[in-house]
Formats: sequence, structure tokens, C-alpha cells
Amino acid sequence: MSGLLQSMTAEQFLFFTETAIPLFARNKIQNGDWPAETATENATKAFQQLLPNGKHTHGHFFYSIIYQQQMVGYCWYAIENSAPHTLYLYEIWIQDNKRDLGLGSSVMQELAAIGREQGVSHIRLHVFGINQRALPFYERLGFKVTDYQLALTL
Repeated sequence: MSGLLQSMTAEQFLFFTETAIPLFARNKIQNGDWPAETATENATKAFQQLLPNGKHTHGHFFYSIIYQQQMVGYCWYAIENSAPHTLYLYEIWIQDNKRDLGLGSSVMQELAAIGREQGVSHIRLHVFGINQRALPFYERLGFKVTDYQLALTL
């Protein structure tokens, strides 16, 4: 492992929520899922439901991505005990000015190693349709599309 991932501190977790919730809301708006008027409230509720105990929610793990001794991103995953035993990656985010340095690939390698240590057989994740950059990235890493969800605006 390259050592990019470090367990989030309380301060870093606050940064994570202050960044991830508005980003999730914006993605849901751009994806056509939520109206702008309620998106932040909906995103906040979704996070509260998934993480009732915040950083200490059982089965959820939060890491800062550290590069050159600075936090340049974060990731959040959960270990799901369903069949197959899965590491579900809820969120990976890297600062725009730190992209294209290979950090995303390195983080995914670290997550795969963590998953193997935990006895996980799959890593799963969701990509918003508007995130055209993500799908080729994950496919280069060996991920396969398992579902499509389509919408028609009327």
C-alpha cells in the first residue's frame, strides 16, 4: 500500500460532511433527481439516515487522502455482510488540482487491499450519470457496469 489513506480525525470528518452533503445535493439536482429547493435538506436527511452515529456509525469507515503531508481528498465506504461480502464505496473525492496524479488509482488499490484483509469478494460503487469522467476511470481499473438506470424527462 502507498499509505495515502489515514483514518479521519473529527475535524476532517466535519470537512467531509461540509463538502460531501452539498456535492451530493448538487449531483442529485444535475442528475434531475431532486429540485434545487429541497436538495440540501434531502441530502442532509440521507446522510443522517446512513450515518445515525456520524463518524462512529457501525460498519462505516472514513479516510482522508493524504498527499505530500496534506489532506487532498477523502473516501467513505462500508463493509456489507450481504452475499457477496462487499466493500461498498459511498464516496471518493479528490481536489480538482490534485487529479491526474494517479491518486485515485492508488486509493482504489489501497481499498482493494483493505477489502481483501476483511474477506471481501467485491467492491461496488455508484456513479452519477452526469459524472462522465468517472466511468472510464473505473473501467480501466477493472470495474464492470452491473446496472443501468434510465430516465426520460417529460
